[in-house]
Amino acid sequence: MRVLVGWLLLFGLVAAMAWITAEKRMSAREHRAQITSELAPEAPGIPARVLIGAPSGAEPFGSSRKTVGRAERRFVSTKPVPEPVQTEPSPKIFKLVVRPGNALSTICQKFYTQEDRPPLAELVEAVASWNQLTSPDSLKVGQNLELPPMELLFKE
Repeated sequence: MRVLVGWLLLFGLVAAMAWITAEKRMSAREHRAQITSELAPEAPGIPARVLIGAPSGAEPFGSSRKTVGRAERRFVSTKPVPEPVQTEPSPKIFKLVVRPGNALSTICQKFYTQEDRPPLAELVEAVASWNQLTSPDSLKVGQNLELPPMELLFKE
């Protein structure tokens, strides 16, 4: 007897779920049909309008209708517009922290690799004076060095 009641309950549950699913499908079909009928094109060749949310009252994109009766607002500035100043980008200065075993000559030799660079001794002196070092040999571990482009080191 318990088995029979169990089967009846299971059958009743499955039937109820099928009925609920069928009702939801019917309401979805009705809703889809309502949307389709609202969005149907009015004439052949004219695409349907899609409304999302409440209409704003704004003109659609690409509308060729002129607004009649609305005042056109224009904001006119009386100030002269300044012309943009053409400035050259400032050359980038490379910053380096001195580590144990670093010498200014090896740093300059590795950093300045251009073929048209001045002799290494002149370059080392220029970088030392740029960083306000008393001599090229007075580097200390942890010291910050600036390595500017050669255009800044050798300004004429």
